[in-house]
Amino acid sequence: MLISTRGIILTKTKFGESSIICKVFTQQYGVKSYIAKGVRKKRASLSYNLFVPLYRVEVVAYNKEGKDLNILKELSLNSLNQPVNYQDPRKSAIAMFFAEVLSSTLSHDEPDEDLFSFISSISEEIEEIDKNLAAFIVYKLWRLTRYLGIMPALPAMKSNCFFHLNSGEFMGSVSTEYPINSHESMEIIELLSNIEAPNKKLTNNDLEIALNYLKYHISFFKSPKSLEVLKSVFK
Repeated sequence: MLISTRGIILTKTKFGESSIICKVFTQQYGVKSYIAKGVRKKRASLSYNLFVPLYRVEVVAYNKEGKDLNILKELSLNSLNQPVNYQDPRKSAIAMFFAEVLSSTLSHDEPDEDLFSFISSISEEIEEIDKNLAAFIVYKLWRLTRYLGIMPALPAMKSNCFFHLNSGEFMGSVSTEYPINSHESMEIIELLSNIEAPNKKLTNNDLEIALNYLKYHISFFKSPKSLEVLKSVFK
C-alpha cells in the first residue's frame, strides 16, 4: 500500500553502496524506518540533502503491515518548512542532539498527534531562538518526559525538596544513589512548571541530570553521540 504522511527526520545510516536507511517519526503511522534506494548516487531521484535531523518533510512510501523496513518512494520539504539554519553550528548541534535523543526514546508504531506536534515545535523553535539555547535544550528534555509518560509529579511544597532520579519524586532528603542538591531540584521544578524555556543560563550538570533521568526510566535509551559536540559549541 502506498501511503502519504508528514514526517520528521530522525536518523540515517548508510545501506549498501548507494542507499540509506532513515528513521522518520510520521504523523499518521508513528516511527517508521525506510530504505531510500540509490539516494547517494549523483542523479538520484531522491535528494540526499533532505535527510537532515529534524527536517519536517512530506513522505510517500510503501507500507506493508507487519514489516519493519519499507521503501521510501518520495520525499519533499513540508510546504510550511523552513529548514534549520545549519550555518549556525549551535543550531546544527542542537538539531542533531534532539534527533538522536528522540530516535533513542520513541518506540511508537501508532500515531500520536500531541507528540508529533511537540517534536515539530522543537524543530520550528530551533530556527527562531537566538539566546539561552542551553536552557532551551534542558527545558525541552524535561517537557519531553510528559509525552513519554514519565514526567515527574510536582511536589505540593516546593521548599526543601530534593529530586530522586530513580523514583522521579521530590523528597525531603537527598538521594544517596544520585545526589541532586536543593538548587538543582528547584531548577527541575521550574522547568517542569514553565510554559516556555527560562530566560537564563543553565549548567552542563542540568543537562546531565535530564539525560540521566531518561536513562533511568527508558530501558533502551542511549546517551547521544552528539552530546560532546553539543557541549563543545556551548563552551
